[in-house]
Order: sequence, then C-alpha cells, then structure tokens
Amino acid sequence: DVSGSADKIGIDRFKLNKNGKEIWIAEGSVGLTGAKNIDLRVDTMGARMEDIVRLVAPDQPLTGNVDNVITIKGTLDDPSVVGYIHLYRGSYHGMLVSSMDGDYTVDGHVVTLQDFRIRTPLVDMQANGDLNLSTNELDMALNVFDIDMKRLEKNFPYPVSGHGVFKGTVVGKLSEPFFSGLLTSEEIILNGVPITGVNGQVNYADGSMTVKNFSFSQGKGAYNLVADVNLGTKQVAGSAKVKNADVAALAALAGKKDDLLAGDLSADINFRGTTENVAFHMTGELPKGSVGGYDVHEALFDVDLDAKADNIDFLTALVPKDVLGDVKIPRGIGVKGHVNALGQHYKANLVATEGGGTVKANVDMDVSTMAYTV
Repeated sequence: DVSGSADKIGIDRFKLNKNGKEIWIAEGSVGLTGAKNIDLRVDTMGARMEDIVRLVAPDQPLTGNVDNVITIKGTLDDPSVVGYIHLYRGSYHGMLVSSMDGDYTVDGHVVTLQDFRIRTPLVDMQANGDLNLSTNELDMALNVFDIDMKRLEKNFPYPVSGHGVFKGTVVGKLSEPFFSGLLTSEEIILNGVPITGVNGQVNYADGSMTVKNFSFSQGKGAYNLVADVNLGTKQVAGSAKVKNADVAALAALAGKKDDLLAGDLSADINFRGTTENVAFHMTGELPKGSVGGYDVHEALFDVDLDAKADNIDFLTALVPKDVLGDVKIPRGIGVKGHVNALGQHYKANLVATEGGGTVKANVDMDVSTMAYTV
C-alpha cells in the first residue's frame, strides 16, 4: 500500500514481482518538502546481479543471484545508506564466485565494504575498504584465508599443491588492481619437493608478480628469493641465496628434476629466462656429495648453466662411467665455466683448478651419435 500527502509519501508495503516471483519489497516514507526526510527499507530476494550492476557499474561483468537488504535514512540531499548483500552462484570475469556477502555503506559515489566475505574455488577471503563507483578506484585491506595452490598450477612448469594465506591490500582501478601483501604457508609441494615455513612479500598487477624477501625451508636447507614473473609471457628473472640446500631438491625446484645430483649445496644464484627454460649463474660450494655418480668433496664452483633439456643429464653424458671407468674427483677442486644443454647436444667450457694446477676443457658433444670434439 502507498499513501501520500503534499509533503510526504508513505509506503506501507510495496511489492514488485518478476516472472510470478516476489523480487523487491519496499517499506518506509519519503519527504517531499522541508528537509525531505527519508526512512526507507528495500529488500531484494533472488534478483539477478546483472540487473543491479547495470545501474551502478555497467562495465563490470559480475553475475549471480543476489539477496540484498538496504536501509536509507537521513534526507534526500544527504542520505545515509546501510546495507547487507548476499550473492551466490555467480561469476566475475568468468571466474566462479561461490558466494559473496557482507555489510556495506554508501556515501555519495563511495561504497565501503565491512567484513565482506568472498568465496571462490581458488580463494576464501575477506575485504574491508572503499570502492569509488565514479572513478572505479579501490582502496581495501584483504585477508585471504585459503589459497589453493593446485588452482594456480597452470602458472608453473610442474605439479604444485598446498595451501597459503595472504594478508595485504588492493588499490588502483577496479579493472587494473594492484595487490601487495604477505604470503605465508606451512607447506607447499613444488615438483614433488615439500617446502615449509613459506613467508614473503608478494606484489601483483596486470599479469606481473614480484616476490621479495621470500624465504622458505626444504629439509635442512634455507632459501631466500627475489624474483619477477610475468604470468602472461612466462618470463622470469631474479636471484636466490641458498644454504645447505639439497642439490637434487634445488634442481627439481628449478624445473630440472634429476636423480644424478646429491649433497648439500650453499650458493648464490642468479636466473633469467622463462618458467620452462631458465638460465642460471651459480657461485658456491658443495662440501660433500656426488655429481653424475662421482663423489665430490669440498668443491667450489662458479658456473653458468643454460639447460634446455628436460633433465640436466649432461653430466653423465659428458663423462660416462662405462666409458671412462672409475673417475676420482679431487678434494677441494674448483670449477668455473659454462654448460649448455640443448636436447641431445651439449657444450661445455670449463676451467678446473686444484692444488695450484689448472685444466681447461672445451667439449662439444652430440649424445645421440656420441660424436664429439674436445
């Protein structure tokens, strides 16, 4: 029922149906003279989010079913708007949104979200902050309670699993948001290698991600990483410092999984390339271990590694035991040079020093035919 006078319209209970279903209910009053006071409540039940978004943010591809309760008080010139929204079975930019709900207020063009919970198959998170509908700018604090790393596997060159937590902010345009915050995880498994105590700063914008002071442990080893990754082009660049790292696990994390390496490695590593093909420059030491089945003790190295093969099996290809027999690698040897592995073709330019002596080797080998030059 609707009643009115010259100075006020009263709404007892105004219902609006769509396709035989009750969708909107409005109650309250609206002043027409003087201060033009307003006291209005509007309930929305099972409406389509597309219809609402078309009115307030027509360029945003948000879909789904929505229940909403909004209360408008104050005056027509200066209204106070408070609401609660629940969206379910929706999507945003093609990504499934299981549910989205929370309180909000509206002040002019600015919508402020309060404890706004968003659940998707990828993340479960809470947002607090402002969205300016006039400029489409965001300024929000984010609490991501659960990131399913398996859902991000397409951005890695190998299998990934585990769960993480993110706490930070999102600012900038709604179409070009900038995320910045701290990512932590008790355990993530990368290429079959479990890493623990994951903790680091992560920034993300327009398909590019930067990680800083990113530390984690693997067994007895400690890692610290700085890197830039373009998720579109797969380009990567950065540096890592590792201490007492299991060399086989390190190779697997680098996407060069191989069972020919053993021992604990301490090194400074610089890398550049793509997620599927990374070139490394490594300086460090291998106090005790084995390489290609050969025992190594107190080895120092300064080596460029550009391995385009799936596995870094160039070690046994260059020095096969069944050809050379039992090879003893001297204690305290230092190795410096460059190794390139492209399919079955290997090149190595190495300088080895030990006890004041020096050996230089330039090797070019095709493993498929065993043709080589030294």
